[in-house]
Amino acid sequence: MFNKALIIGILLVGATFSISANEVQKWEYYVFDHHKLSIFEGFANNFGDEGWELITMIHDPSAKFPYIGFFKRKKS
Repeated sequence: MFNKALIIGILLVGATFSISANEVQKWEYYVFDHHKLSIFEGFANNFGDEGWELITMIHDPSAKFPYIGFFKRKKS
């Protein structure tokens, strides 16, 4: 089973930031997990409409919630 805190930490440490004219691009992150892929897909589509980008998805069949998605979007 994946440790969500560890995975989030790895994503945040590995996140890239665009720098232009002394301005650092800021991101916000969201982690979503669910046990049904169909519900996950609907959620991901709705989040995409709100400007979120799916960074990666993990499938762990042995976990309580086997579908874990990591999303990011620019902070406004």
